[in-house]
Amino acid sequence: MRRRKFRRNGSKKFIIRRHRRINNLLKLALIPLLIATLALIAYILFFSDTFAVKKIHLVTDKLDCASPDDIKNESRLRGENIFLISSAKIEKKLTDRFLCIKSIRLDKQFPDGLQLTILARQPGIVLIIPETEATPSAQEVESTAAAYASSSAYLDFAKIVGSKSFLVDGEGMIYSDKIENISAPKLYIWRSDLELGKRLAEILLANILKIFEKLRGFGISATEAKLLLENTLIINSSPKIIIGLNRNVDNQVASLQLILEKAKIEETEMEFIDLRFEKPVVKYIPKKGEKNGKR
Repeated sequence: MRRRKFRRNGSKKFIIRRHRRINNLLKLALIPLLIATLALIAYILFFSDTFAVKKIHLVTDKLDCASPDDIKNESRLRGENIFLISSAKIEKKLTDRFLCIKSIRLDKQFPDGLQLTILARQPGIVLIIPETEATPSAQEVESTAAAYASSSAYLDFAKIVGSKSFLVDGEGMIYSDKIENISAPKLYIWRSDLELGKRLAEILLANILKIFEKLRGFGISATEAKLLLENTLIINSSPKIIIGLNRNVDNQVASLQLILEKAKIEETEMEFIDLRFEKPVVKYIPKKGEKNGKR
């Protein structure tokens, strides 16, 4: 009985060892096969022509700084592996090269196609840098007397001659010098450092655009303004309006609304409204029999 039991145990151990040996051989045989399979997959995905970009489709707004061919050539995407293309890098490359492009969305269309959806910058204002008329001093701009005595000098828009003109979008980007057939408001700024690719302060531009929008809501037609010393906005409208951008703009706009409503009720006309002070300065156009319109 003991001999039979020993033989049985020995046979089981032999079978187990043989199975292990076979398994090890299979593993050794499978490793090269697995490596070869992975190498084939990597070759197909990254090095073969299967996933090389062959078709590029553009969906774009009208751009004044680049044609579809310009964009395709600059992107240099044709022939690139579709898995290795970075949307962020392509967007940065094209927006740096073409200032009129605001953003780009890249969609991969497997196995070998790309779609670029391009959003163009839209004009918020037409920026004009005058070649004449000196800017006033800080004392002149800030003083109440200047609002009276120099009104004819600084409220006059007729003598301004622009030397350079640019389009600026809502983010403050100066992106184009092609201003033909643009209906955006004009903003005159006496600064020689502004050029294509530079930016205006976004908060500054946001306030100016908000003011123009509010004026339209009040029924005031305004198509141009001057920016003096980065903090005083003079709007060429009827009446002329002076706003301090270094003060609370919403409060000044609210005061303007009240002044306009009062003038409408009283049927009075105004030459200008200076909202920079705690008590706004208003110069009324005298009615018959009146000598002075200032209040």
